[in-house]
Amino acid sequence: MNATTKRTELERRRLNAGLTQGQLADAAGIHYATVSLIEAGKRGGHPATLHRLAEVLECSVVDLVDRVK
Repeated sequence: MNATTKRTELERRRLNAGLTQGQLADAAGIHYATVSLIEAGKRGGHPATLHRLAEVLECSVVDLVDRVK
């Protein structure tokens, strides 16, 4: 990651939890590539997927959605 790349909220929370993309994916019951695509901004994430990720990260789905400031 270069200095100009902004972390997504999902990535920030995952890293704060000390999890790799694979570990988060396994815990949420999804493919690790899905986590990668969401973090890269290439996929928005199905609501059910975001719910599963939020459960693992002990936050709400709203917390995972990057907001425009």
